[in-house]
Amino acid sequence: MASPPRLALAATLALVACGREERRELERTLASVERLRDADGPARPAALEALDALTTSLPEAARARTACLDAYRALDATNRLVADAKGPPIDRGKLDAAERSLREARTGLESCQAATTALRRRFER
Repeated sequence: MASPPRLALAATLALVACGREERRELERTLASVERLRDADGPARPAALEALDALTTSLPEAARARTACLDAYRALDATNRLVADAKGPPIDRGKLDAAERSLREARTGLESCQAATTALRRRFER
């Protein structure tokens, strides 16, 4: 049987290793979100796929991942609707749909920002 000091050392090492893995997950999630934010139109689908493929075990990372995926997908949908509506002739129904989609995207982007801010706060601890 291991002595109490050895058990304490093993427990401490396990906590440190767990903390490092959490930190790496936070870093990976934030980096993936940043790549998505920085991606221009043609690069956005690949950045969306990369964030979508990211596995997360921490609730905060999962919330940020989901919020940002939803927001940028809504923003892309808005851009497609606007492009389709421009016509000619201009399609008022599609413009109205684009406006609704833009409101959804704006709300989603605010949620993405809040979730990534929470993730950064955890990262700073």
